[in-house]
Amino acid sequence: MIAAVMVGAEAVAEPFAAFNVATEDYLTVTEIAEMAVEVVGLPAGQTKFEYTGGDRGWKGDVPIVRLNSERIRSLGWKNERTCQEALRDSMAAMLIDARAGRFDA
Repeated sequence: MIAAVMVGAEAVAEPFAAFNVATEDYLTVTEIAEMAVEVVGLPAGQTKFEYTGGDRGWKGDVPIVRLNSERIRSLGWKNERTCQEALRDSMAAMLIDARAGRFDA
């Protein structure tokens, strides 16, 4: 993320230029939930997911969110990890913090 900020800052003259920094892939709500189950070490297929807004998430949920990252990519930036890799790493790091009691209730 820091690399993206530096790429953008060095390439534009406008003081508040905005860039979407995103992977070009996506995950569904179910895939995210399944990943969370896996990361915490629960057996696959034994957790039931309940959706409050149909079959994919919550009421008003957008099925797929894709940010247009052409502007930052045109400057040579590219993501190092996929959405799945980045989210799994984030979940694993949060689990370590949660087990160490670093989150307030």
